[in-house]
Amino acid sequence: MKYIFSFLAVLALVACERTTLTKGDSFTDPAFDNARIDSFLISAENMRLQEQEALEGEVARSLGQYNVGTILGRELYIPTRQYDDREKRQIARGTNTNAVLLITPQGRDIHHVRTYPDRYGPRVGVYGGSGSGVGVGVGVPLGYGYADEGGFIGGTHFREPEAFYKAEIYLLPDFERIWIGEFSTRGPDNMSWTRLAERFGNELVKKLREDGLI
Repeated sequence: MKYIFSFLAVLALVACERTTLTKGDSFTDPAFDNARIDSFLISAENMRLQEQEALEGEVARSLGQYNVGTILGRELYIPTRQYDDREKRQIARGTNTNAVLLITPQGRDIHHVRTYPDRYGPRVGVYGGSGSGVGVGVGVPLGYGYADEGGFIGGTHFREPEAFYKAEIYLLPDFERIWIGEFSTRGPDNMSWTRLAERFGNELVKKLREDGLI
């Protein structure tokens, strides 16, 4: 029995980690290959308030680990007001930061993944149902055999969210676009869009680091 309990404990820990998978491509303008940015205005736009707060906050926290200064867009662009491009640029220039990191959503999707009863062993729902072990859904059906054989039915339906983002860097004060990235972040069963945005924020900073911008 102790081995069964150990196995259940390991699966519970994996499920609690709530792993996400981020993929993306980026391009840096060749004229700015050696650019190093010390401070950003982080502006996540056209998204829900909670998602904006989570995304901007996580990007700022992650950038802070590399001693990069940040100002959050939600603190400058009041949600109840409307700003045209001229006004937004004027406000951005007044921050005295080196660049604007603009992040905009490009869509979202829910992937429906089903596992089926298996008489030969436990089944675990993973991203895409591929068995790759990228992540585990909330419900993990265990047991051998079908219900009428004394086992558990292994079929489970997982709903895995995926969000798509575009990120751009504009140098101040002239708003020269020097970098662009396109990304997707996919999470485990029933992860909230807010939590997914937060996870993407951390991965975005990793990409900026990889591209030599911070």
